[in-house]
Amino acid sequence: MVAFSTGCLAVKLATGEKGADVTAIQPGVTRANAEAIFGHPVREWTPSSGIRYITYNYDAGLPPNMTEAAAAGILDLMTAGIFEFVVAINAKPWILDHHTGGVVISYDNRDAVLGIFDEFDELPPDGRSGHRRWKRAPPESEK
Repeated sequence: MVAFSTGCLAVKLATGEKGADVTAIQPGVTRANAEAIFGHPVREWTPSSGIRYITYNYDAGLPPNMTEAAAAGILDLMTAGIFEFVVAINAKPWILDHHTGGVVISYDNRDAVLGIFDEFDELPPDGRSGHRRWKRAPPESEK
């Protein structure tokens, strides 16, 4: 069993893992559709302009990391696969923690998206951002 699982961690670290597909979130999408992808909001506020701003955290995936992949491979060799076995039985191995993306969405009074901003961007008074160019993880076929 140990020999069968050897190499899985190194491969996952080398290729990365896809996060949530947030590319469908663009201005005009409803809040219900956005929250179906992002989940529950982290913070919500409404300034005097009346535009509602909401912060979400989402699974941004695990980017490829060749250094950690090489380290995992070396540990696999040094421990004859025991390191891989320990990681495999761990419910959520720390080494495979996905990155979390933070995003601020502005909504109008009909709960339609007006704008999408990075977590620490300066927010415009009208809440509009235009089309969002999301960073995409490579498709499974490219991994």
